[in-house]
Amino acid sequence: MQEIAGNLNGSLDEAHKTFKLFNADVMPELHTVLGQSQSTMEMAGAALAEDSPVRQQVNRTMDEVQRTDRSVRVLTDYISRNPEALIRGRTRQDVPSVYPPANSAPRPD
Repeated sequence: MQEIAGNLNGSLDEAHKTFKLFNADVMPELHTVLGQSQSTMEMAGAALAEDSPVRQQVNRTMDEVQRTDRSVRVLTDYISRNPEALIRGRTRQDVPSVYPPANSAPRPD
C-alpha cells in the first residue's frame, strides 16, 4: 500500500509539473494565437462584407467572366456552323443578334 501511495504521489507531482509548464509556456502562446486568429477572421469578414470594395470587385469580375463566356460560346457556335468564316470572315447578315451593334456607322470592308 505504501508503494502504491508513493507511486501515486510521484505521478501527481509529475502531472503538477506538466500543468505548471503548460500554464507558463503554452497558455500565453495559445492566447496569442487565438487573438491573431480572431483578428484575421475579423479582417476576412470585413473584406467579404456585402459593401466592401473587394466583394464589389469580385462581383464585377464575375460578371465580366460571364460576359466573356457568353461571347466565346457565341463565337464557337458560329464557327462550328460556319467554319469558312475563319478564312473569309463573316458577312453582315451573319452578325449575331445577341449583342447590339457597337455603332451604326458602316464598317470599312
